[in-house]
Order: sequence, then C-alpha cells, then structure tokens
Amino acid sequence: MRNRIRETNIFGEGTRQFSRNAMDCPALKEVGIDSIGFGEMGRGYYSGRIKPAFSHMASCIAGIGEVYSGGSWMSWRPGMNVFQPAKFAHAARSIEGKTFSFFWILINRDSALLRSKVFLKPCQIERDSIAVAGAVRELCCEGMGRKKVSADFEKACAQLIYSWLEALVSTEGPSGRLDPLWQEVEMHLENKWNALSLAKIAGVCPTHLRRLCANEEGISPMHKLTLMRVERAKTLMSVMNMKMEEVAQKVGYANMFAFSAAFKRCAGISPSNWRAKARKTV
Repeated sequence: MRNRIRETNIFGEGTRQFSRNAMDCPALKEVGIDSIGFGEMGRGYYSGRIKPAFSHMASCIAGIGEVYSGGSWMSWRPGMNVFQPAKFAHAARSIEGKTFSFFWILINRDSALLRSKVFLKPCQIERDSIAVAGAVRELCCEGMGRKKVSADFEKACAQLIYSWLEALVSTEGPSGRLDPLWQEVEMHLENKWNALSLAKIAGVCPTHLRRLCANEEGISPMHKLTLMRVERAKTLMSVMNMKMEEVAQKVGYANMFAFSAAFKRCAGISPSNWRAKARKTV
C-alpha cells in the first residue's frame, strides 16, 4: 500500500547529510534544541520512523521530494515546513530519480515550543526558510571542523533558528474551531464526505457547521472540501506519474466526469490542460 512506511534509512545514490547536537554545541542546548541537520538527498533516498520518541520540524529548501505526514504521502517543495510531533509516524523520500534538500530541527522535550498547537498533530506551514537554512548549515559545517568560530557566532546562529521557529509556531499554527475537522479530511480525501459526515467529525449539526465554515473560510463546507481535493489533485498531477482516473479516485471522485467538472469550477481549466501546462514549467 502506498501509505505504508518502513522503519529504516536508505541513503541512496549521492546523498550527503550533516548534523550538530546540543552535546557539542552549548548554544543549541540554551535554546532548547536537541539537534539540527541538513542534507542533499540523492536518488533512492528514504528515511522513515513508525513511532519516533522525539518531536521535530523539517523544511524543504531545494528540489522536490515527498514527505509522509499526518497519515499520507505528499509533495515536498521549497517553503513547505512540516511539523511532526513525537509518536506520529513520519518519513521522507526522493521520487522519480529527482534530488532534493531539506533541513531538520529536533526539539527538546522540555521546550516551550512544544506547547504550540502545531505540535498537537502533524501539520504543514508554508513559509520561506532560506535564512534559517543558512544558520543551520553554518552550525553543522562548523561542528565538523570546517573553520574555528567564536561562541558568540554560534549563539547568534542558534538564536536565529529559535526565533524563526518561535515566530512560525506562534503565528501560523492551526487556531480555527474547524482545524481538527480539516486535518482529518486532509488525511482521508478519498472518503465519500458529505455535509452530515463532516458535521459529525466536527461535533456539530450541519447547519452550525455551515455557519462556522462561513465565519472561518467564507465558503460552505462542501466548497472547502472541493478546494482541498483540487489542490491535492494538482500535487498528484504535478509530481506523480498517475493516470487521470487514478488521480480522481485518490481525491474522492467516483468518475472522471465529476472530477473534471469540480476541477474546472475551481481552477477555470480542465485537469488535462492544467497538467500539460504544469509539465511545461518543470
């Protein structure tokens, strides 16, 4: 099954990884970070953990890969930051012979950062991370003896990493009343959702759900569902070599007619035309 992951690490061809931990970098320990690292992942790269004992975040900074978060695989592009709480399965892999790069930050279990809502369940936040990626790279390379630097420099890098992360989890975390609902739906877009089943997950009646969704999203629950399905379909069409009928099934449509009609309403273009244009830009 596509959504199964393995408890293993496979470097693949051309992978290079670098890391630094709080034991040899006091500056990291001071800000409540256990370790950091970055890597350039080659063809065939795979890393997965079924029930990790630590909480962490990871950010794609170049290329394109796939990340397993919240129970499913998804496209991993630059600017996508993934938050993975302890005990939730996670994984990353290269796809279709492509390479990609990302950095990661392991959070100390006593850190105040873990009280943020983003660490309640796996979630993804879009935010540019190039500046903090540079700080991670500097600390890791210095730890390998590339050059001798002052403790003040290491403190500055560690503080930059922490401040960026603190701002990210405090301003971008899920905060809406319906966020748990949409997180559940995101993990199971292939289900035959309707107004009643959505309301049941949210713990309200359909009328109240419609009111809440209008207040938070400005649209109806079913319209929100359609938008989520179309966005997932775009990801599948842009990075996976799937037949269009399979894409439709993966996002919850029983046939191509229903999928094509919903996609065109949201995107203003047919799925096949959208895929053709997306491939030209790659």
